[in-house]
Amino acid sequence: MVNRNYLQEIVKYMEDPDVGLVSNIIKGTRGRSFGSIFENLHLNSFIMGSVCFLDRFLKMPCVIGKSMLMRKKDLEDIGGFSTVKDVLAEDYVIGKKMYKRGKKVILSNHMIKNVNEYWGINKFINRHARWGKLRWKIGGVSYVSELIGNPVFMSFLPILLYEPSRITMSFAMFVSSLKILGDMWIGKLITRQDNRSRLHENEKLNSALSMNPLWYFFAPVKDLIIGFIWFVPLISNTVVWRGNRYIIGKDSALSPYPETGFWSLRYRLADAIRTRFA
Repeated sequence: MVNRNYLQEIVKYMEDPDVGLVSNIIKGTRGRSFGSIFENLHLNSFIMGSVCFLDRFLKMPCVIGKSMLMRKKDLEDIGGFSTVKDVLAEDYVIGKKMYKRGKKVILSNHMIKNVNEYWGINKFINRHARWGKLRWKIGGVSYVSELIGNPVFMSFLPILLYEPSRITMSFAMFVSSLKILGDMWIGKLITRQDNRSRLHENEKLNSALSMNPLWYFFAPVKDLIIGFIWFVPLISNTVVWRGNRYIIGKDSALSPYPETGFWSLRYRLADAIRTRFA
């Protein structure tokens, strides 16, 4: 969902002829199930923070395809959509191509609401396992920084690898408390920024879409799940998309997975087990 002044806000960047692409910050909202609450918490902390950090401090465009404004000519100059038809992270690759061509990739501060309402836990896990595989194939060794940047998971490692003692448990609880407070603070900043660009004709709907402050207490649980998901790309380089399995290559380029042979056996077996117990 977008605010009524969405197009007005993002098209103004195109007054600069050097701008090739405008993307937006995505804000997760609503949530009536644990899967959707975890998704919104992750969008509003790690995902939003990473996108803004890469854009502001490292000058690396990180485009999210939910909102992409481009001139037709600029898109044609980088080869059009046909050049990314076999790429899973086509939004990121388009932004990268624009940047390499010398065009500016702008991250607008006009927030777009991503309404996640009835997600299941499996959908949350599958989505972020897929996103993790993308980032592993795109970022390479820098993917390790995501694990280090998960303080809750790192603080629980001594409990898992050593023993649950008073010191290890207290440390994990302390870090988890700081993470909850930090996410609450970020949530307030997000709300403040959203209010600046929001038109007030539909305050009732905007209020209904806001996040419940109690959800932030689930942030440590979400971070633990994300921590375990981090390891998935290290042992799996395939993705199932619309019933077909593909191998994820460099920069998330896709190629069909062979349906025969020894290496396909484990995936067929896993799919059969998953189907049987779903």
